[in-house]
Order: sequence, then C-alpha cells, then structure tokens
Amino acid sequence: MIIFLLGCGSSATETAGFDPSVSIQASPFINRSAPTSGRSGDTITLFGFGFSNEAPNNIVTAGGAAATAASYSLVASPTSSEIESLTFTIPTGAATGAGNLFVTVFENTSNAVSFTVNP
Repeated sequence: MIIFLLGCGSSATETAGFDPSVSIQASPFINRSAPTSGRSGDTITLFGFGFSNEAPNNIVTAGGAAATAASYSLVASPTSSEIESLTFTIPTGAATGAGNLFVTVFENTSNAVSFTVNP
C-alpha cells in the first residue's frame, strides 16, 4: 500500500490539462470587431476575453478562411466584456459577403460576430 501511495502523489504545481498560455480555460468570447468589414489583406482587431496570450494560438475564421492572430494585448481600459484584443489579417480566399467571424483557441471556439468581407 505504501508503494501505491508514493506512486500516486503529485505536487501542488501540477495541473493536468491546463495550458498556461490560455488566459481562461473556457470558450473565448468576442464582444466586437473593429472595423466590422474589410477586404482580404486588411487588419482587423477583435475585442473580448478568453484569448491565448500567445497570438499564434488564436485562429480567427472570417469568410470561411482561417488566419493566425498577428498580435495579442490587454485592453488599456478593460470592461466586463472587453479585457483582451487580437489583431489578424483577413486571409486571401475569404469568401466575400456578409457572414460571421469567430476565434478558436486550442479546442475552444468563441461566439460568432457579424462581419462582412468586402470584394
């Protein structure tokens, strides 16, 4: 029995399944984008919370095309629904027209917000 107990011990610093690069281990939330439309190649900023503080871990989908976030930052004057921001570039191949965008952080996907990809 002593061998079993020694083999099952863990330290207080171990957290199975927790990735410290993710700010919140829940689905991210997008409050808004600025601007709300753009063309392929335009830079867009998303405001919300639950993003990874390592920009490449945030995958933004707009017009059905995915892009890696270019930057992450904390909002200078945070509110309850805007704590963090991401910037990304609308990828080549994004379908034009009204639609939604969302962000995926590891396996967690955010809500969708209205966004138009212009021709």
